[in-house]
Amino acid sequence: MKRHRLLALPLLAFFLALGCASKPPAAPEPEPEPAIDIAALRAETEALKKEAFDLGLAETADYRAANELYVAGVGAQDAADIPTAAAKYEASSAAFREAIDSGLALKEKAARDKALAARDAARSAGADAVAADRMAAGAAAYAAAEKLAAEGKSEEAAASYEAARIAWYNAETKAKALAVKARIDENDWASYDAGNYALAGEKLAAGDALFPADPNASVDAAEEALLRYNLVLDKGFEYQAGERRAVSEKERLAAVDIKADVAAKAGFDDAQSVHDRAVAAFSAGEYEEAARLFEESERLFKAAWEEALAKREAALAAMAAMQAAREASAEYAAEADAAAGN
Repeated sequence: MKRHRLLALPLLAFFLALGCASKPPAAPEPEPEPAIDIAALRAETEALKKEAFDLGLAETADYRAANELYVAGVGAQDAADIPTAAAKYEASSAAFREAIDSGLALKEKAARDKALAARDAARSAGADAVAADRMAAGAAAYAAAEKLAAEGKSEEAAASYEAARIAWYNAETKAKALAVKARIDENDWASYDAGNYALAGEKLAAGDALFPADPNASVDAAEEALLRYNLVLDKGFEYQAGERRAVSEKERLAAVDIKADVAAKAGFDDAQSVHDRAVAAFSAGEYEEAARLFEESERLFKAAWEEALAKREAALAAMAAMQAAREASAEYAAEADAAAGN
């Protein structure tokens, strides 16, 4: 009996050890979920909202949809429903990012279109010949913008397109200023406003000196040069319009003296209508148009005068012919009476 007990003890120890070895390990305690930084999520959403607003997207459907999510997030946060608020802010941020991406693409396209329009306007103004440096700078900025656009860098591309637009607009403005100066010089009108003529030349030179170091200042100088030259040109047209007005009124009086307002009424009325329009343009300060209209009314009054004169001469010739016919008839009658012995 004692022997059986001695044998059972090792077996019991074996089975106890086996049981301990097969027992599964204890499951790890779950880690607590990280706290939601709702303030950071809201701040991120609001920053994206501001960026979209600054891009001018507030009236777009994408912006409104993103903003609805943001407002829902604010409402959930105010109600202390932080998980819902976080989900709404995350969805709103994603929607604002999409709206911004779309807005930047549209901004890039708009900037490109404006740059190309500026290039075409500069070429039409003859800038290739008189502002080659600005035209070249515009072309370089445009090429850089195209590269950035191909790389998907819409914001940087838009800025480079804008630089091209400024350079080309600068070129157009200089070309226009030089064209106005040429008209002034051709008509010898510089003395009509010598102060502005001199200042325009100074501004034109300043624009050249400032480019390309300060494109915006160069544009400002070119714009002022164009403005000043236009003031001189306008003064020249004011003098010219005054001279043409005097001639037109002289032709009008001559036409009235010959009764053209009756004998050539249609032509005279046309001339008077143009003359009245010229007077109105002169009063409005539209001197170039007034000069053109006074010249036209002068021509029409003269034509009416010539028409009336031709009609008068025709009438006088007819009267002379009738008088001659009467005299011939009277002479014939006298001869006939003499032949009859009367």
